[in-house]
Amino acid sequence: MTGHETGTSPAGLTLLYVGFDFDTRDQISAAIQKRTPYDVTAFNAQTVNSALELIHERSIDCVVSGYHLGEKPGTEIAHQTADVDVPVVLFVEDGSEATLLEVDEYVARHDDTDAYRELVERVINIIENQTVNTIEDSEGKPFTMPAYEEIFHAVNEGILVHDIETGQILDANPTAESVYGYAIEELKQLTVGDFSVDSPEYSQEEALERIQHAVEQGESQFEWKIERKDGEQRLIDVNLKRVTIQGNDFLLAIVRDITERDRLEREARRLHSAIEISMEGIAILDKDDEYVYANSAHAEMYGFEDPDELIGESWRILYDEAELERFESEIMPEIGREGEWRGEAVGRRVDGTRFPQELTLTGLESGGLVCGIRDITERRERELYLSRLFDNLPGVVYRCANESEWPMEFVRGSCRELTGYDADVVENEVVTWGGDIIHPDDQQTVWETIQDAFDVEESFEVEYRIVTKDGGERWVWEQGTGVYDESNELVALEGFITDITERKVLREEVERAKAELQSVLDNALAVVYKKDPKGRYQYVNKQYEELLGLPRDAFIGKTADDVYGENAIEGNRTLERQAIEAGEPIRNEEEAWIGDRRRTFLTTVIPLFDEEGEFYTLYGIATEITEVKERERVLHSLTTVGSQLMNASTPVSIAQIATETANEVLNLPITGVWSYDSEENALVPFATTDRADDLFDEQPVFRPGNSVAWKVFENDEPQMLGDVAAAPNVHNPDTPIRSEMLFPLGDHGVLICGSFRDRNFDEYDREFGTILAALTTSALTRADRELALKQRERELERKNDRLEEFASVVAHDIRNPLTVAKGYLELELEGGDSRHLQKVEEGVDRTAEIVENLLALARAGKEIGEVEPIDIDHVATQAWSTVRTDEARLLLEGETMVEGDPLRLTQLFENLFRNAIEHGGIDVTVHVGDLDRDRGFYLEDDGPGIPEAERKALLTDRQFDDDDAERRFGLAIVTDIVDAHGWEISITEGSEGGARFEIVTADADSTHRPIREGEKYIHDR
Repeated sequence: MTGHETGTSPAGLTLLYVGFDFDTRDQISAAIQKRTPYDVTAFNAQTVNSALELIHERSIDCVVSGYHLGEKPGTEIAHQTADVDVPVVLFVEDGSEATLLEVDEYVARHDDTDAYRELVERVINIIENQTVNTIEDSEGKPFTMPAYEEIFHAVNEGILVHDIETGQILDANPTAESVYGYAIEELKQLTVGDFSVDSPEYSQEEALERIQHAVEQGESQFEWKIERKDGEQRLIDVNLKRVTIQGNDFLLAIVRDITERDRLEREARRLHSAIEISMEGIAILDKDDEYVYANSAHAEMYGFEDPDELIGESWRILYDEAELERFESEIMPEIGREGEWRGEAVGRRVDGTRFPQELTLTGLESGGLVCGIRDITERRERELYLSRLFDNLPGVVYRCANESEWPMEFVRGSCRELTGYDADVVENEVVTWGGDIIHPDDQQTVWETIQDAFDVEESFEVEYRIVTKDGGERWVWEQGTGVYDESNELVALEGFITDITERKVLREEVERAKAELQSVLDNALAVVYKKDPKGRYQYVNKQYEELLGLPRDAFIGKTADDVYGENAIEGNRTLERQAIEAGEPIRNEEEAWIGDRRRTFLTTVIPLFDEEGEFYTLYGIATEITEVKERERVLHSLTTVGSQLMNASTPVSIAQIATETANEVLNLPITGVWSYDSEENALVPFATTDRADDLFDEQPVFRPGNSVAWKVFENDEPQMLGDVAAAPNVHNPDTPIRSEMLFPLGDHGVLICGSFRDRNFDEYDREFGTILAALTTSALTRADRELALKQRERELERKNDRLEEFASVVAHDIRNPLTVAKGYLELELEGGDSRHLQKVEEGVDRTAEIVENLLALARAGKEIGEVEPIDIDHVATQAWSTVRTDEARLLLEGETMVEGDPLRLTQLFENLFRNAIEHGGIDVTVHVGDLDRDRGFYLEDDGPGIPEAERKALLTDRQFDDDDAERRFGLAIVTDIVDAHGWEISITEGSEGGARFEIVTADADSTHRPIREGEKYIHDR
């Protein structure tokens, strides 16, 4: 349209009317302007030449012309403007339709207004088809593309317009909407991956690769699975084409839903496979009567081993002359008339033998035939056999029409014996089966039963009463089927009727007895089953279904192996075999895992034998005694384990007994005791089974709030978890343990019993676990009490020893300096010499020192306080600052870290430093460093050293006096501090001849490095 673009104000539309008066022109233009968004401008012309001049002078959007225009018809306008591409709509009178192929549209011209309305509609259609769509490229820039509305919007194939670089969907047609289930605007917001099925082969990345391939190659075709907006998955055929429109490159995706085609192809493949393995012979002949296809069944019927042997051969080699003449005179002409033929013929095999066949021949448009052949040799023999049986049957064989009177066409067998009437009387309808013989009260029931069967194209069985010729009643059983013609119309009934009067009475009695027995068996508390000689189930009662959790249909006709596979109970089969061999019932106790529980049954197997002594069936009756056995086992186990727990002397042995008992009795192999550690405020592993140790490289530690175990410990309530993964607050959601029981052990911790299998724990499991946990708690409490008592006894003995030592020290060591002090005071009083007062001061100082050492010695026997990581260099430096002299030096030569009591370790260094200064002099040099292999630390000085004979006594004998008659309390204190930490101390000779004290720690964590010259850390004092 002139100047028209999407999104702008209405554009101008220029129309040229040829052969119209002005009033008609204006009315048509007004109607078009009213129906469209355009401003219509109209021009008039009365001849072809004037019209052509206007077309070439002005921009005409559409020409509306009559046909009769003087010297030239209106179609000449279309011929002359082919290069201008202006659409022409011809408004023609009746009889001018021959011109239609020469213009874009035409409307038949009548005098009524409907013709003008149609003309307006056609012009509007052409105008709309000439509009221009505006779409945006991947950068959001608009451009225009011819719509070709009648193609783009009307084609049966979906079309998506993709950006050639990004793959973005720019536009789509209505068919694409129906294919994908999304509106066009929704499709523009999606990627290909958004509406593809969730599979790597249909991902967005794969789609972009396909698009890139099409961009590079120009075209690509493939199949793709999509998921519509409604969730339905469909298979589509995609043809990608690179196109250039108005100088812009795009990728068109032409899509076609091939879901149904794919289904039909798969069905065709299945049909072909079915034909190949069909028992019926199928073949295809060409127009020259030669084989082009034959399946295996067809070839075998004629004695060929390979169907390929028939290919190219004429079908005529498979029939005798007489049969061929019949084909030519009767069969082939009927195929020519009707297109097919069905009937019977006699074929000839390769070896010359003949066989009757049922033959279906269907003509093909190519002139060939499709042949369906069935060998009816057995059917013929069976028919012959049946005809001989008819007269000896205990009943009536018949053929009748499907009418309420059941008029008989054929009656054979014991008709007189059954009804009192001769067969010919019934055949000739002197009496009718439906009106005279069937009991009046049963006639309607018989009719409805048979008709219901025919409605679903099935055979029928029916029991009813008949009235005999003498007025008596009999029960009969009838079985029959419908006979259908070639058009599948029911034409007759064929069946058999026999007397079941005695059987009916007997069956009613049997059914009554069977119902009574069935009620007893179904409501029995015991499990009951019945098997045939091959071990196949013939019956199971309701208790059996409930016990195994399977419906009755899952057992009937199947063996135990069929039902249970490898889980079949071997002991049960052995018991059945023994009973059959013994020929009498056998009773035995059996255990079996059913579900997740071990069950115990008292089973009786009863074999039954017929009159000839042949085994024909077997009954099994099993009464569950699991509760009784569980009680016995629990009581026995608890009695044994109770005695063991009371005799165990240590918490470790008690915990081991508890875990092994839970493993053996409850069959829970992942079992252990977690004890409460007050210092860590956590449950730590204490004793676990071997299976638990194999399962975990490191047993878990349970802390507050992060596990079910802690909840059990905190709430003092047991937990039964049949499904660990589904339980809240599980410590490890990925644990392989499937089920678990947890029992509190008071303040001692928890007992955890787990299994790799799903277990529905019952009241006996809970009861046994609760009692075991109570016994274990009691035993642990007793063991702790006994251990505490022993510790108190040892502590009391130790304190008594220290009191004894303290008293001895006070009696000996304090008395002497006080005596000296008293003597010098007396001399001072006598002579007034001040030197004597200095001696008194020294004696008093010595007394104070002794008292301080005695107090330290008494404190040294106490347990150490809270331990923490300690830097030896740091604590040595701190201790040195309290005992240093101006001339003494401290050299630190290591970086040892130990776990210890900081206060007591400072006291240790203070005493060792005092010892070095007292015996090495005020200018002594003291070294502190690491032992080899980071096993501890040493302290050595350059003093006179300690004789080897005295070293051990200095550390162990608190009565030892040095050369100055001074008792070395400091070394006794050092020994006590080392012992309290669980360390070891020894005295050796230093590198410079002085004393060297080596302290070996069990948990030293040091970083040792050699000290190079100039790197020594020296404390000069």
